[in-house]
Amino acid sequence: MFGTYMPSYGFYCRHVEGVEFRNVVLDFIVPDWRPALVFEDYADVNLQNVKMAQAPGGAESVVYR
Repeated sequence: MFGTYMPSYGFYCRHVEGVEFRNVVLDFIVPDWRPALVFEDYADVNLQNVKMAQAPGGAESVVYR
């Protein structure tokens, strides 16, 4: 729907509280420069057993803003 206009190739979580990701695998078919997860204006985020493909150029996999 939004294509590459979103700031992540996985999940973009904005204005959230109490988010939990368990046993999640994020990958891409074509290399993507964006991080896997982006959290903006967040509270109480819990990541358990989350596996992410490494973005080209060593970009961060998770971004907290």
